[in-house]
Amino acid sequence: MKKLILALSLVFVLSHCNNRDEDKTEVKKEKEGIKAGDREGADLNNLIDLEDAISAKQKISQRWDNKEDDKEVSNAGGDLEMPFRGYYLFSDGSMVKNPKDDLTMGTWTFDEKQRLLQFKLANGSTENYTVKSLDFKSLVLKNNAENGKEVEYIADGFLHKDLKDEPFYPVNLQWRIKPKAPENDAALHKRIKNYLHFFYLYHFDNIERNEAFMPFYRLPSSLKFSGGAIYLTKEKELDKNWTNIFYNDADASKAYTILDKMISKKYVWNEKERDWRKQNAGVLKQMEAAIDSL
Repeated sequence: MKKLILALSLVFVLSHCNNRDEDKTEVKKEKEGIKAGDREGADLNNLIDLEDAISAKQKISQRWDNKEDDKEVSNAGGDLEMPFRGYYLFSDGSMVKNPKDDLTMGTWTFDEKQRLLQFKLANGSTENYTVKSLDFKSLVLKNNAENGKEVEYIADGFLHKDLKDEPFYPVNLQWRIKPKAPENDAALHKRIKNYLHFFYLYHFDNIERNEAFMPFYRLPSSLKFSGGAIYLTKEKELDKNWTNIFYNDADASKAYTILDKMISKKYVWNEKERDWRKQNAGVLKQMEAAIDSL
């Protein structure tokens, strides 16, 4: 097993991990009286604050997590498997259902007069909801197909000014779409590169939203992240939600070989940076570039 103490080296070399890491990592940050988790600490150079949004369509165009699932996941241990449902709606009409679970992409429309929210999903299904209540951090939907069942969703009230910086925007999640045929080396390299780019964006998204924790629950990954370290999980210990993004086990194994070569390279670790998320993001960017040479 390859292993180094990362904080003592100008070169960041990554190791294979034996143990399951925590599904969320605490962010320790306090600056000028603003603590991690405070909305006032969000980066409004890159985010739009929806607190003062006028139209319902503006307020609804953001990331909505099932309130009950969010609470259960926050209180659960890392080894428990439970659903994490949600609808992430974007201003261009694209959407992702259950982005932190078994995702499905699609499009959405909202009739403000009828208060009808409609999802047309890539699997051919359509979902219709009545919006019972909406503000910039809370959304209650009545499922028109399930005897009027109402479900509450929560959000942080922010969206990216540039959608390409949104990690859960559909174009940044293509690596999670299972292919319909075996992939050649070029396609596997592209899938891995897009996977690394997602987590690069995910780290910066967490910074910009000034989150108190960085959750990784149910996000498919062969890498494990913690404060100042990135590890490659042993192949036999990979979660199904990672291997299932490939056409078959053979392609998943080929991808692991590429990742193993990638993880063995040397990467510059920014010791002067105090925020471990920026340190990780810097290395992920280098990994993304390294994939082209493997």
